[in-house]
Amino acid sequence: QIIYYPPDYGQYVEPINQKIYTVVDRSVLDTGNRTAWSYRTRMAINPETNMITKNTDFIINSRYLGYPAFIKAMAFLPIAAGFILFFTLIYQYGRFPPKTDVSAGGRLKKRHSSW
Repeated sequence: QIIYYPPDYGQYVEPINQKIYTVVDRSVLDTGNRTAWSYRTRMAINPETNMITKNTDFIINSRYLGYPAFIKAMAFLPIAAGFILFFTLIYQYGRFPPKTDVSAGGRLKKRHSSW
C-alpha cells in the first residue's frame, strides 16, 4: 500500500472526506484519459440521465490521504531497527556458547583414579 495511487486503478478521491470512488463505467476507463475519472469530471451532470455521474461509481470504505513517500518510508524504520538489534545480539552473544576449556572442548574431563 505504500506506492498506491488511486488514478492508477481507475479511482478518484473525494476532496472533502478523502473517500475513494471506483469508476465502473468501462467506456470511460478504456479511454485511458485520467482526467475523465477525476472528481471534478465525475461531478458533472449526465444530460441523458440528468444525474451526476458520480452516483454510478462504487464507493470504497477507505480513505486516501496522499502522504508523501518519505513519510510512508518511515514504516520501514521499526523493521530496520529490529534487524539491527537482532544481528547485534547474534554478534554479541554468538550462536554457540564460548568454550570454557579448550582441551576438553567444553565437556567435563575424565577423572583418573589414583588406585
